[in-house]
Amino acid sequence: DIMLVQTNTILARTIQFFQKLRYGEGGKYNHAGVFEWIDDVLYVVEAIKTGIQRTDFVKEYSKDKYKSIICLKPKFDISKSAFSTFMQPYIGTTKYDKWDLAWYQLVRMVTGSWIGSSIIHEKHFICGQWVAYCYNKLAGYTKEMPAVTYIAPIDLYLNTNFLHFVIK
Repeated sequence: DIMLVQTNTILARTIQFFQKLRYGEGGKYNHAGVFEWIDDVLYVVEAIKTGIQRTDFVKEYSKDKYKSIICLKPKFDISKSAFSTFMQPYIGTTKYDKWDLAWYQLVRMVTGSWIGSSIIHEKHFICGQWVAYCYNKLAGYTKEMPAVTYIAPIDLYLNTNFLHFVIK
């Protein structure tokens, strides 16, 4: 399952502003991650400023700074154990793509055009790229989406292959 969150940081408000301008209400979500259960503990495997990390969902996402959280559940079957196995080598070893977020995504939100690379670099991701990369590798779901190189939370939100469930 996919987690989308809305926060109120300066970066988040900037992302939200441009996404809402271009896409409407779904643009309020500024971060994405993949849910993972391990021994009855819910985690989020996500691309954050320190790279791909596994975060305890309850400890982190119950904080007040998260205004809204939704879960996107796939309409197709996918192995949760295969997901965990696939993600494991990236955790703690894969960097965050700050340049992509700071420049390429901003230009895309303003103009609708992508000026970055059309090749996915498996050494660094932003949050939406990470989620789409995992699902694409394990389920091939991105055929209805833009290229995996420039996926933002709004692209995940708008994908019709997922059902939406409000968490917060």
